[in-house]
Amino acid sequence: MIPENNLSDGHNGWATNANREQERLQALSDSGLRQSETIPVFEEATQTAAHFLEAPICILGFVEQDRHCFKSAVGLSRLGLMNQLAQTRQLPRTESFCTQVVESGQIVSIDDTQTLSDDAHRILIQDYGIRAYLGVPLFDGGGFCLGTLAVMDLIPRHFTSRD
Repeated sequence: MIPENNLSDGHNGWATNANREQERLQALSDSGLRQSETIPVFEEATQTAAHFLEAPICILGFVEQDRHCFKSAVGLSRLGLMNQLAQTRQLPRTESFCTQVVESGQIVSIDDTQTLSDDAHRILIQDYGIRAYLGVPLFDGGGFCLGTLAVMDLIPRHFTSRD
């Protein structure tokens, strides 16, 4: 099923990417998920995913206009005690692999970040040593991808379809 926000309205043709992004950001704002309170089911989801996939790091977060904010995280201390990522629980949107998931609405799997050819994600790769990433989209009832549930590892690994 194609989410309604991806359908033509019959009068104006296909909505532009910018319009869809504004609608997605409004849906995120309307959801109330931008507030700072802890949501127990998110904590449970990150702990379960990290355990099931035997991944040292798992985050569940939402991509805002300029940043990716973590609502729940497991294992950020493995990136160094009192590291900035663990303290702020956010990244610039341009530095987060999760942005690709939100923009595509698809699962993103990176077995080895060292094979990436672009300079994006410098913070995760160079500063924190992230070598593998698997992120799945989190959709709201209107079909907007608001965020991701993602696991990361400090060593390269091959993610399977079972993962």
